[in-house]
Amino acid sequence: MAQYEQQTQEYVTSKWTNGCPMCGNRSWGVGEPYELSGFSPQAHSTAGPVMPVIPVVCNECSYVAFIAGIHSGLVTS
Repeated sequence: MAQYEQQTQEYVTSKWTNGCPMCGNRSWGVGEPYELSGFSPQAHSTAGPVMPVIPVVCNECSYVAFIAGIHSGLVTS
């Protein structure tokens, strides 16, 4: 398991004390970090801001949440 995966699992476990907001499950999968970009309707492009996020998926119901990488401290700039 990559270091960010372990750190993200620990982060989710410490913050989401009630488990998944959809089903209450406490088992999560962690995806690769990627950039989430804003969309500018006027320019018809992704000219907006970019934010690194880490997807977290509930292993029971497939609910997906994105953790803000920099704000959470899980991704360094």
